[in-house]
Amino acid sequence: MSSQMETFEGYWSSLDEEVAELGDSKAEIADLRIRSTEFSTAYGVTLESTGGFRVFGYYSVPKGTGPFPGLFMTPGYGSVVAVPAYERRRRYAVFALCARGQRLSDADYAATYPGLLTDRIDEPLEYPFRGMVADCLRAVDFLLSRPEVDRNRVGASGMSAGDLALITAALRPQIDALLIGSPLLFRDTLSRLPDIEDYPLEEINDFLRAHPEKREAVEHTVSLFDPLRFAGRITGKALFTCSEPERAHIEPLVDALDGRGEVRIKTGRGFIDHEAEEAWLECAIAG
Repeated sequence: MSSQMETFEGYWSSLDEEVAELGDSKAEIADLRIRSTEFSTAYGVTLESTGGFRVFGYYSVPKGTGPFPGLFMTPGYGSVVAVPAYERRRRYAVFALCARGQRLSDADYAATYPGLLTDRIDEPLEYPFRGMVADCLRAVDFLLSRPEVDRNRVGASGMSAGDLALITAALRPQIDALLIGSPLLFRDTLSRLPDIEDYPLEEINDFLRAHPEKREAVEHTVSLFDPLRFAGRITGKALFTCSEPERAHIEPLVDALDGRGEVRIKTGRGFIDHEAEEAWLECAIAG
């Protein structure tokens, strides 16, 4: 990797340039009638991304007169991406991305779970998460290109591996609101590892036990993805939802947003937490 590419700015500006080179490539859009409802029309969208990858996403548009608020759903840490929930399909022109390696976007590369987090983690340019960020940028660019989307009301939601949503918003300042759930995979990762026993972060502990000589390379790669390094580029509002033990590594992100961020501690009651998160998102995007 060149000295320029080893820097945080070089690593991400080069990715943005790679995505920009795909600007004229057309999206393939197909009716997805089995996922349409009386209040929304669903489509399957295939996008060309960097490295020759083709990625799929579910796109749903409310019926009625637009333009509608736009919502981008970043993929979670898992093999399958679900169709957006009914409530979101009622309110937003919503795009749920299946990033490279996930099912429906796995023709050339099928990610493993566990395994994805440490796949080529010692090779920053080959690390799959870099390509997944590119896929996210392509998805947002698609959403912003649609005439039925109100470009002044666009949000992103990442409720698992929320790092992707934050990084995407940093590189696409058109995103006005961020709903981010825990766990964050790359927030101060190496210092947290001694206290980690749960997956997916335990994957990194496993990797370092097997390859202790690669610790420096791993530390460099994960530092390139630390959400705190992107926070200064975020222009919209953000709500972080987490457990009480996770507050300590989330609060620096909130502080870095200079009054535009807030943290909500989960109650552990799924329905109550869900209702509060969706109400915040609706207010932040469409209010």
